[in-house]
Amino acid sequence: MSSNTKDWIVVLVFLLSPILFSIGEAFWLNKVGWTSFIKALLFTLLTNITGLVIGYTVLFIVLTATLMMAWDGSLGKFKDSQLGAVLVLAVLFIPLLLLLFKRGLLAILKWGSGKFAWFYSVLSAVLLLLISLGLPVLAGYILFL
Repeated sequence: MSSNTKDWIVVLVFLLSPILFSIGEAFWLNKVGWTSFIKALLFTLLTNITGLVIGYTVLFIVLTATLMMAWDGSLGKFKDSQLGAVLVLAVLFIPLLLLLFKRGLLAILKWGSGKFAWFYSVLSAVLLLLISLGLPVLAGYILFL
């Protein structure tokens, strides 16, 4: 197998992992009895894909701006704590955005309420981020070992 094919397998795993996670999440929402499978699938795909696209776009913009400032030397004008705070906020933006999307749409649709809905939103956001980043890394590790 060529190295180029291995690269594309890792990219495919990165693109498919949120979709597969969304299908599993929809099965779970249906099992809990909040809604039908089709509505749950639309909910999970909408919140997961939208949250990841916006979150990764913001992260890309922040990291690109940081890299550009490092290249032209203007990064030295900032304190380390300021730069660290910006980078931490950029990384935490993705799970927080996913959490707010899920909880907000649950409230609008009146599917879940109270602590359980918050717990579900937090758990789903964290698991989605871990799976969407962890599976491609694992696939890359196995393929390029």
